[in-house]
Amino acid sequence: DVYKRQGERWGLSANLCRQGSLFADRCEYPAAWQAYREAFEIACAENLPAETLDVVIGVAGLLVDEQPQTAQELLSFCLSQPATSMPARETAIRLQAGLEDWLPEVDFATSGRRGRDLDFETAVAQVDALIAGHLPA
Repeated sequence: DVYKRQGERWGLSANLCRQGSLFADRCEYPAAWQAYREAFEIACAENLPAETLDVVIGVAGLLVDEQPQTAQELLSFCLSQPATSMPARETAIRLQAGLEDWLPEVDFATSGRRGRDLDFETAVAQVDALIAGHLPA
């Protein structure tokens, strides 16, 4: 049954995303990137926008220190999407608050505007490239 299969894939994607978050919390970044990669692949393949956006927020969290403007762009993109779940929005808002304190005001505003202007396909391609760049070849 198609719905059962999609439900199983949804659950797998959601669990892998949670696993990525747990790895990130424990500073096990290679494992976090790998878990997010697997969750992202499933969410995209199964056309699960909310789960895709959950992964995008997780990836943004991993980028806060090394690429803060990219992180802000991705978070702003997710917050502009109606499919972003309330728990994911809360995480994005929390991450943005830290970035707002850290980034110069103009950089925060500019990257936020770029994120809000992204379309879904462009953002997905950007996240795909970011994930690939953080995994061993």
